[in-house]
Amino acid sequence: MCTINLGPLREVMMHLAASSSVELVGYVIGYKAGHEGEIHASALIMARNMSKAAEKEFIAEPRDILVAHTVAENLGLDVVGVFHTHPSCPPVVSAKDREGMRNWPIVWIVASPRGLGAYMPGGSGGGIGEIRRCTIR
Repeated sequence: MCTINLGPLREVMMHLAASSSVELVGYVIGYKAGHEGEIHASALIMARNMSKAAEKEFIAEPRDILVAHTVAENLGLDVVGVFHTHPSCPPVVSAKDREGMRNWPIVWIVASPRGLGAYMPGGSGGGIGEIRRCTIR
């Protein structure tokens, strides 16, 4: 089971999704709790999208990724998720997102004007090609 508790970040993510015509990207910092490993989001650290095709993909600025990890470490937390928007598509993982999940096997949160979705690589069979949907609280 995969559960992520976004708290007030849920509204922030939805606002970001509705306010931009390009993909936005950020990193969720927080912690895992309990025997089920529920993820609790504490903060969202935004990164610059360096893609020349930012309306349909993101490439996070590497220095911004480092900042997210540094902030998390300084707070005694971890980078627990990748957040990005789909300005004109549903909030589901794309083929490009699936590629990214191979490098970042943590929860991926996709926000669009149509809603919010959270996904974790590795389904019940454990294969990286499988994606499971997470419950958002």
